[in-house]
Amino acid sequence: MHELVTLSITSFRFAMGGEHYYGKLDVRTKATLERQSDGSIREFTRCGYGSIRHPLDGHELTRRIDAKEALYLNKKDNEGLLGGSFRLKAGSEVKRFNGRDSVIEAAVRDFPTMFDETDVLVHQPDFNSDDLVVLVAPDDVRAAIERLDYDAREKWLRGNGYLVRPIDESPQAMEERTGDDEPR
Repeated sequence: MHELVTLSITSFRFAMGGEHYYGKLDVRTKATLERQSDGSIREFTRCGYGSIRHPLDGHELTRRIDAKEALYLNKKDNEGLLGGSFRLKAGSEVKRFNGRDSVIEAAVRDFPTMFDETDVLVHQPDFNSDDLVVLVAPDDVRAAIERLDYDAREKWLRGNGYLVRPIDESPQAMEERTGDDEPR
């Protein structure tokens, strides 16, 4: 199913001793179309408890470190504010990246192993901007996203199944929505 996935990059570089970047994949929650008893179609998005979330929503990216970096991180973590006895070694998986570019590289590398070839991975480099950088997408989807402004892009994504789930009119779905055994 067409998924729109956004790479979020965060950092604690502003904090004392913070030097790493972190990457997370956020899968866009889709609106759901429902046929009402009068035949009309209603669109709604559930948020919070009971919402339909993709199983990979919020997936945190990781990478493997070498012996030299393990030694550095163990020393830093043991002397830092966290204290404790961290024991990383060569090959340990960590969520810390040394730069924004290495987070993007990991996302582009891992995305095809986790998502379908019709899914799209984008990154919004500036939080206050409507710009999207397409990192992974089929060629036709990439072309459409890159040439359209925000409103047109949202309309295109909605019309092509990236923002809205199709109507499920199976008897099971009808029962779940109405609480009845019989579809209405």
